[in-house]
Amino acid sequence: MKFIFFFLISFCIFYNIQAQHHFFIDFTQVHNDQLTVKCEIKKSYKDSIDFHFPMTIPGTYDILNYGKYIEGFTALNHEIQNLKVKKININTYRIYQPENLKEIVYKVNDTYDTLVKENKIFEPAGTNILEGKNFLINGGGFLGFFDKEENQNFTFTMNLPDSLDAFSAYPFQKLNSKKDKMYLFEYKNYHEFIDHPILIAAPDTAEFYVNNTKVVIACYHEKGFKVAKNTKNQLEKSLKAIGSFLPQLPVNQYVFLIYLRDFENEMTLLRSKGKFFKKLSIFFKLQGLGFGALEHGTSSVYYLFDGGNQEFIQELQGVAIHEFLHILTPLSLHTEPIGNFNYIQPKFSKHLWLFEGSTEYHSGIVQIQNNLITFEDYFDEYVQSKLLNAKKFPIKKMSFAEMSENVMLPKYQKQYTQVYELGAMLCMALDIEIIYLTKGQKTLKTVILELLNKYGKNQNASEEGLIKEFVDLVHPDLQKFFDKHILGKEYPDFENYLKKVGIIYDKVKYPKIPIVIQNGEILKVESKEYEMFQEGDQVSRQSINEACYDKNGNLLPDGSSTFVKVIRKGKEEKVEFKVKTAQGNFGFQKNPKATEEEIHYRKIWIGQ
Repeated sequence: MKFIFFFLISFCIFYNIQAQHHFFIDFTQVHNDQLTVKCEIKKSYKDSIDFHFPMTIPGTYDILNYGKYIEGFTALNHEIQNLKVKKININTYRIYQPENLKEIVYKVNDTYDTLVKENKIFEPAGTNILEGKNFLINGGGFLGFFDKEENQNFTFTMNLPDSLDAFSAYPFQKLNSKKDKMYLFEYKNYHEFIDHPILIAAPDTAEFYVNNTKVVIACYHEKGFKVAKNTKNQLEKSLKAIGSFLPQLPVNQYVFLIYLRDFENEMTLLRSKGKFFKKLSIFFKLQGLGFGALEHGTSSVYYLFDGGNQEFIQELQGVAIHEFLHILTPLSLHTEPIGNFNYIQPKFSKHLWLFEGSTEYHSGIVQIQNNLITFEDYFDEYVQSKLLNAKKFPIKKMSFAEMSENVMLPKYQKQYTQVYELGAMLCMALDIEIIYLTKGQKTLKTVILELLNKYGKNQNASEEGLIKEFVDLVHPDLQKFFDKHILGKEYPDFENYLKKVGIIYDKVKYPKIPIVIQNGEILKVESKEYEMFQEGDQVSRQSINEACYDKNGNLLPDGSSTFVKVIRKGKEEKVEFKVKTAQGNFGFQKNPKATEEEIHYRKIWIGQ
């Protein structure tokens, strides 16, 4: 009866809105951990026609091959007879003599449970089929498209279990039915479908507003825990920081779809003593899972784990800011390879420095400008880590643009994660250079916003002309930066760029007074120069170190006289000594001799 009802609904839909094809999935009918997809065809074909599943999708830079999760692909004519079908490659089925084609039917395996030897799909881009509990629909894993029909409209109806609901940034309507819970999606094209994942689960949601943008959180926890409200508290801080960073948010609604893997037992074991080999097994299991997120135009999908203490909520701050900022690049500002994405034989842009690098870079800037992290955390952890990792990029062998454009090839794919390391640091240097060349009138953010206003999400910027547009909006000398560091094979002099904004990046000097202190008591004086200290004096190492800095927090020069109070034989005494310093690892500090211009640029850059 459900099948008949589907076709009655379909008949009305087709002739009312003239949709080309109509897909249907009954999520109440799971068999062998598979779902059946039916597609009623409303178009005549004269010659053989190919039906494709994506090799990859926007936002991922790896081969996914969704077609390997498809089984039992059949094509039926109006007499309910099988047409000849041939599997051309892992993602494509060819239907022969389709003049009388009425319907295609196939079964879908989910990516979370299906073991594959190669091209494992990153979980935030994957699919899940968990009968009666959860379904995650990343479009390429469920619905395909006919050759050269990516831009044609179609409809999709789903029948859901009563206990579950559907969550997506794409609008849908509930169909009237006494027996079934059916939802209808009307897509303008296949790109819209891919750009709007769907989470099906028991309701666990929260909402809030950032300026005029409605933010919706929908969660599924494998243990059934309700976590959306706690998650909201963290995300609200992150999104409000973005609201302060941008003049306006470019979307009316944004949806967070969060899948939480239960790892409480595993993490409890890891926190316990002993059981080395079991811990090693868990470690490798965690290494094999793609925890993280994938951005879309008005939503993002998160695959995280809960170790029992809901640590994932804290992890969301930086990740959520990064994914949300993708609404600027490449989801709003992009070039032809992204705007006209080819799911079968994808081409990639040379501008990953902008589409991923600037997004990762600005996620840190949002946090330091809005005091979500401290100056020390930003530089000593965020920037320092990325600079160290950026040195591993083989820039003498390949430019950053070359790697980006060829990222699907093995040689270049190995360097992909550098979009978050060197790519982010290239944008840090570029931002500083823009501030410097415009005397503080523009930043990388403001230039991106200018171009975004010019193009918008529905118009492509020129792949070959994008850099020239940046240069034209800033200063002719900016071309040198692109020629050397993005199109060329030369690392930026990060130390010199940071000097322009009053930051010293060098080996950090620290006080090194040669005395041994334990539990607040001097045990040994290791140099005759410091015999003003005596064994038995009570003083902390922190007190001695603090005496080596002036009131502004600047380390005194070597040989400067200073003093510290000690307790000697029960009495307080002032001990005068000379400062001695040593050099440690590279670190960051505000230049105490920075010019007014450099301080001004630094405030524009990081807000302090």
